[in-house]
Amino acid sequence: MVYIRGQQDDYNAWELLGNSEWSFENVLPYFKKSEKQHKNNIVLDDKFHSSSGSLSITDYPDNNLLCDVFIKASKELNVKKNTDFNGATQEGAGYYQITTNNWFRSDTLAAYLRPVRKRHNLKILTDAHVTKIIVKNRRAVGIECLCSNKLINLKCNKEIILCAGTINSPQILQLSGIGDAKCLKNHGIKPVCNSPEVGKNLQDHLQCQLVYKCAQPVSINDDLLSFFRKLKLAFRYVLFHSGPLAGGPSPAGAFLKSSPTKNRPDIQLHFLPLSLKRPGVLDTFSGYTFNVSQSRPLSRGEINITSPYPNDPPEIVANYLEEPSDQLTLINGMNVARDIANATAFDQFRNYEIRPGNSVSSYDGMLEYIRKNSTSLYHPVGTCRMGLEETAVVDQNLKVKGINGLRVADASIMPQIISGNTNAATVMIAEKAADLIKFNK
Repeated sequence: MVYIRGQQDDYNAWELLGNSEWSFENVLPYFKKSEKQHKNNIVLDDKFHSSSGSLSITDYPDNNLLCDVFIKASKELNVKKNTDFNGATQEGAGYYQITTNNWFRSDTLAAYLRPVRKRHNLKILTDAHVTKIIVKNRRAVGIECLCSNKLINLKCNKEIILCAGTINSPQILQLSGIGDAKCLKNHGIKPVCNSPEVGKNLQDHLQCQLVYKCAQPVSINDDLLSFFRKLKLAFRYVLFHSGPLAGGPSPAGAFLKSSPTKNRPDIQLHFLPLSLKRPGVLDTFSGYTFNVSQSRPLSRGEINITSPYPNDPPEIVANYLEEPSDQLTLINGMNVARDIANATAFDQFRNYEIRPGNSVSSYDGMLEYIRKNSTSLYHPVGTCRMGLEETAVVDQNLKVKGINGLRVADASIMPQIISGNTNAATVMIAEKAADLIKFNK
């Protein structure tokens, strides 16, 4: 639910790669078009924000003691407080805005689909698995799908818009004969368009954690491990629409530089006033966590089908930390987070570092810890790259090169990953795609 657009330079870099219509100046209207700032939010600069869109954006429902300490500790390291990560500058520490509406998640289903699902010109098929796009004479003319275990064909007179995401969009293209011809032939698929970069250019944010034992019983662990405090959280949510149940486990964060030589922030922190031994399982002690991720990794992975059968999952090769610079940046970012954790603001709350522990401090020791304990931040992008070159998968109008009547509109078209959570940018892509389709560009 974290609402982050990324940095202005992210989109200007897309422009420099040949996508002239995707500069920050050109995408900002679509961010604003999608955005509905809640009337009770802190007032933000209307140059960057709007309250007339479909995607409901709210301030985090209330302040958290440990998050306030985190922001204060960041200030000790000259990381300024930022009340708008999506405004003039991203750098700083503060509370995240989130995509909620009336204390429920405002995802694209709630914001876009439910309000129009009864339109006479819209038909929604559920329990339907797309098996391939049907291509004739280099034109997409329909799709084949398994619908309630029956194989059916759906014909198309105008355009097909593929929005299956960074993992499944390239998979569907490959199953349809659009991809690296040699790879397709190896799986018994007849190539209809040799596009070797389909599935390549995979990027993701890798996160690693610093976990601290809290010296006072003020963490969300303490709330959830006590029946009465858990009951209190439920009452806060139902009666006052506040607390972690209304806002999620990551209220605050920061965007900062991993070293003074960087010209813009390259590290994102998610601060959690709780700690987990593994995803979904709380530690049994009072704790808090710094999630550290590199904003713009250089390592690239790929997605490839493993068979001609649509139900077989594709192979995901992430190649995290393949580039030595990614290793250095993440280690430096972990050390910056450590400096914040050791600031005087945390003195009365910091017991000691649980993971990785103070004994792990060398470059090799930190790298080993990161390799063994880091996880995806679930921000995969880039596998149907947009670009000017013939080798790019789609052009800047999101049309698949070499195939008529087919576009891709999801996070897979990003040529480079943005500096932050990818949901807002994906919604922006969809808004811009809608205009491209509407005006037949």
